[in-house]
Amino acid sequence: MGIINRFLCFWYSLTVLVLSVIFLLLGLKVLPENVFINELRYLLKFQETSIAFAVLAFFGFYFLCYSYFVRNKKPKEEKEISLVKGDGGEIKVSVDAVKNLAERTAMTVGSVREAAAKISGFGGEDALNVNLDIAILSGANAPQVSSEIIAGVKSELETALSVKDAVVKINVREISGSGSKKVV
Repeated sequence: MGIINRFLCFWYSLTVLVLSVIFLLLGLKVLPENVFINELRYLLKFQETSIAFAVLAFFGFYFLCYSYFVRNKKPKEEKEISLVKGDGGEIKVSVDAVKNLAERTAMTVGSVREAAAKISGFGGEDALNVNLDIAILSGANAPQVSSEIIAGVKSELETALSVKDAVVKINVREISGSGSKKVV
């Protein structure tokens, strides 16, 4: 839902809430009925009151139509990578499995403290893209660590999944002092 629809929905909800509380108070006899009816007759003499209720009805109809006919236009995210398609069937691997494989492989390199992987570009003609955000210990040679990670991840992907054309990108997110290793 966009910001404009949120703004309109806020005012619509607030108006409906106020009207609901008023009618609840009438039903519980907290507000005297004759005073309320007298005030209502006074308000109905003005054209602005009718316009306000017409606007309220319009936005109610608008939100009703919006909830039924407008769909989220974000592309559906695939959760599986199709490795082999053929007449006999299809072999799929979970994106989370590939992500965990890449993170574990990155963590085996000695100077890597943290690793977080994002997987994209799978299926069809696109090559498998593995983007790794890593944190390394200070004093480590970032290009050498990155080369080791790329070689290790490509090797694991080829061994485990027979993926030969994977693209591995490394982003050194942090260089920090000594600490315990963790997979994010």
